[in-house]
Amino acid sequence: MVETATNQNSALDNRSVFDAVSGDLVEQSRRAVELVGLRLGGVDVVTTDPRVPLAASGGAILEVNGSPGIHYHYLVHADSTHRPVAIPITEALLDLGPGPSVARSAVDRADSGSTPRAPEPRTAT
Repeated sequence: MVETATNQNSALDNRSVFDAVSGDLVEQSRRAVELVGLRLGGVDVVTTDPRVPLAASGGAILEVNGSPGIHYHYLVHADSTHRPVAIPITEALLDLGPGPSVARSAVDRADSGSTPRAPEPRTAT
């Protein structure tokens, strides 16, 4: 998510950004999380252009947060670029692997108005 101000803004001021972030910036952020020994982390970055490497923009990684503010990704302008980030994060952390997504199935049932139920236990094969 990209914000232009962190102290005073609303969901209309924030946008989900995926295509406009360089692979280098993603890799530098991933590496920063790895270096501090986390499996999941939020990375605060300052840059004039997220489409280029930090060195090219004069940007910097400010900090790595062990408790990333996932809720901020839901405080965004609702448009076609928005993605419910908690779902893929939860799936990755639970290492659900290939097959039907328990989290996605629960969300789909909730959206349809039916009551979600606990998933069937997985068995090793």
